[in-house]
Amino acid sequence: MNCETVQENLSLYLYGELNFHDEEQFDSHIAECAFCSAALDRERTWHAAALSKSSDVPMDLLSRCRRDLSRTLDALQPPKPSRWEQFLETLDIRPSHWSTQLAVASLLLCVGFYSARLLGRQSEATGGGFSSSNDMSLLSPGPSNPVRFIRQAEGGDPDRIEIGVDEVRPHRLLFRRDDPALERWAIATVAEADDPSLRLDSIELLSSRPCAAGKSALLAALRDANTAVRHRALSALEPCAPDQAVQDTVVQVLATDQCPRLRMEAIEFLAPPTGPVTVRRQFAGVLQGVVERESDGHVRLRCERVLQDIKASPVTY
Repeated sequence: MNCETVQENLSLYLYGELNFHDEEQFDSHIAECAFCSAALDRERTWHAAALSKSSDVPMDLLSRCRRDLSRTLDALQPPKPSRWEQFLETLDIRPSHWSTQLAVASLLLCVGFYSARLLGRQSEATGGGFSSSNDMSLLSPGPSNPVRFIRQAEGGDPDRIEIGVDEVRPHRLLFRRDDPALERWAIATVAEADDPSLRLDSIELLSSRPCAAGKSALLAALRDANTAVRHRALSALEPCAPDQAVQDTVVQVLATDQCPRLRMEAIEFLAPPTGPVTVRRQFAGVLQGVVERESDGHVRLRCERVLQDIKASPVTY
């Protein structure tokens, strides 16, 4: 091992991260090289000085950092493959099967050509694929009309929302934000859409329209299979934190959810670091159980502090 390699591995040596072979070579070189030995002493002194300085990080700063990290991780999740991509994967088309590729390509070309002609005739007969909330009797939210997207309508009007629906042919439904039908579509999409991104978009709509039905849909979304959906539903329920039914459900999330990050969010929902503690004393038993079995140190410490705030013991007797 030469001087350059030793200089690069000083910190790894002090932290015990070198393997047995490299550590033996490192020790042999230090014993023979005065320059590297002095460098190791300087590095050891620097480490000792750095470790001697410790400070408590404010809980509200930790909370903001965790929220920012959570949103960043959710945004970095790879998009779900489209139905077309999944269909191509099932075909298992390979370069060696050139005859099969040619046959499949020809079939798809014919299907696309005749489907386009058929849809074009239907569009001419019905006047296009756009509907308004005035003719909603033709469509209703549910499994028979799966939602493809929810987005801002074109034209720059912030009060108009567009929903893409798969029926016999795709429909686009335009709503104003105060239209009750928009709420019904969002609630149905949260409960029935297979695409997690659609469920997230629907939760965003419901978070700005508090109502009893919307709150029920958000509470149900706390049991969603997708972590990002559960996280967004919990954030959307923050205005309803004093509600007893909401607290009951969030306490169950704290006790049973498999995601440590979401359990921490549940604690901060019930006991904000910078606000009043909304958790009721009858939940002390649940919090004590979390403290006893929690594997995540941050979650356990936060539960202990909440128990202290509500004048309860952190352990059961």
